[in-house]
Amino acid sequence: MMNDIPESQERMRSNSRRQLVSYEQINAIIDFMAQHVDFASGNFRSTEARHEAKKLWEEIGKVLNNCKGGTRRTPYAWSKYWSDFKAKLKNKMLLLKRQKSEVCAKGTTLTTLEKRAISILGPEFEKKVYHQHTRKLSSFKRDIKVEKLQDPIQVVNSNWKSHSESSSRAAVDDDQINDSAASSDSDMDNGDDEDNNQPVAIYPQWLINVERKRAEAELIRAKAEEQRASVSAQNAEAALLQADALRQLAEAARIQAEAITRIAVALERRGDRKLLEI
Repeated sequence: MMNDIPESQERMRSNSRRQLVSYEQINAIIDFMAQHVDFASGNFRSTEARHEAKKLWEEIGKVLNNCKGGTRRTPYAWSKYWSDFKAKLKNKMLLLKRQKSEVCAKGTTLTTLEKRAISILGPEFEKKVYHQHTRKLSSFKRDIKVEKLQDPIQVVNSNWKSHSESSSRAAVDDDQINDSAASSDSDMDNGDDEDNNQPVAIYPQWLINVERKRAEAELIRAKAEEQRASVSAQNAEAALLQADALRQLAEAARIQAEAITRIAVALERRGDRKLLEI
């Protein structure tokens, strides 16, 4: 069975085991996904769409394998890498949300490439992360039951009475502290829920610059089309004037021809009259 595998694919698999994906390759695959958003999100479900996805993976696979450094993989291995990349990105976003809800800063941050990937995957990807985060939070909640003593405690000795009163006061203080801590935790959870209910879309500066340049190009093209239409209108008006001038010239030529004809007829009649006199 191993003999049926082409030597190039076998060499590519062995290289992928030895080397890691380079920064240039990750940047290249994210640039490619920015041009094919539906393909990046994995929304190709139909048969035709899957066939198109296979072509796209072959295309990006050639680009990635031609990058300097990094690893060499088959198109299927690159598609598997992109799926793993999205899964790791989702887990990292969940970790960041959990650290935020627990008010702990462990230095976990998103890289520039990861932020670009989130902006490409869109709000649906963030919604999935948010729903998964809320499900995990609900699974950690526990019901706290407060049990009261059924029978009152009878104090026999005054020393025991003072000790009991101090213990009761300490218990009341502990309950108040726990209640205040619980209320603060509840407020903090509500604040986090309000923040999470409105997922923030990340729009990097490079994407804003691209959109601005594209808008400027559209404006320049619209102005060029307007100028072209104006020139065409001027050419049409000039052609109309030229046609009118030619019509007038033809009319003048016709009048001139009629005049010459009348002169010729007059001369002919005059010649005939002289002949008759002779």
